[in-house]
Amino acid sequence: MKISDVVDRLGSDLVDKDYVHWSREELLAYINDGLSEMALNLPSQFRVVATVQTDTGEITLPPEGIKVLSVQHVEGRPVNYVEMTKLNQLDAAWRGRVGQPSSWTQEEDEQRSYSLYPRPTAMMSVTHAYSAFTPLQEDDALPIHSVYLSAVVDYAMYRAYGKDGQNASEQNKSINHYQIFNAAIGREVNVKHRHKLEREQRENKR
Repeated sequence: MKISDVVDRLGSDLVDKDYVHWSREELLAYINDGLSEMALNLPSQFRVVATVQTDTGEITLPPEGIKVLSVQHVEGRPVNYVEMTKLNQLDAAWRGRVGQPSSWTQEEDEQRSYSLYPRPTAMMSVTHAYSAFTPLQEDDALPIHSVYLSAVVDYAMYRAYGKDGQNASEQNKSINHYQIFNAAIGREVNVKHRHKLEREQRENKR
């Protein structure tokens, strides 16, 4: 399924097939925003496997990378994850160790970079998996499993109805779609509070 198919469905569900009230560009933006939120909460659905080269043992994801999911192997040899606090306890001087990497670690609050242990002594290939997302165009394929299509639609409907937030009926529709979206991705949020904040932001821009 292409993104254009999702836009077509939204035009139908919103009873705006001529895209008078909501342009195709607006709906595309809503879809991208929804996918972006899903990428943060369902990283495995946005999984990318890549092989990079390093001789320092310090690796950072490309700009579109969101979160390191795993490091599979270095030069064909498997490596294991070790918590940095545990590594610091076992070997306080671990950052200075060199050799064939057997483990990888990262700071507790870091998601986009990691370190190999020991540090390699020469250029080595590292295969890792990470989640990533870049805004899509209508000709692009929907990047997630079809089971999550309804969640994407619900997010876009939430944004679309939220456009007329001053209308109580439209506001309630928006809140309902956002609740369904969050339930689909396994996230709990104070929907009414968030909706209030977004409405206030729109009013402040006027």
